[in-house]
Amino acid sequence: MGQRAFRLGILIVILLLLASTVQAIASFWHDGQKVTDKEREVAQVRAENDRLKRAIAEVETPEHVEEVARDKLNLAKPGEVVVIVPSELVSATGSVGRQTLPNWQRWARLFW
Repeated sequence: MGQRAFRLGILIVILLLLASTVQAIASFWHDGQKVTDKEREVAQVRAENDRLKRAIAEVETPEHVEEVARDKLNLAKPGEVVVIVPSELVSATGSVGRQTLPNWQRWARLFW
């Protein structure tokens, strides 16, 4: 009976060690998955950061500053004339559309 209890005790200790080892392996695997997910997230953030750096570099160019000054602020170089087209004449494509009314009717609408 003594030897049987000893063997049972050894078996219980081995099972506890085995359970602990399996738990540690599962924990390492789970942590590895977390690391992989975070590495993927870092790669995405770096790509977004690179895109934003390129956008900033583009916005800071003299050509872009001039374009914004011309389009948004209606500024012009010396000798140029700024022409503002009414929004109802501009189509969805941004080009100026043609009205079908005769010129005399457009003048009449302007005053009456």
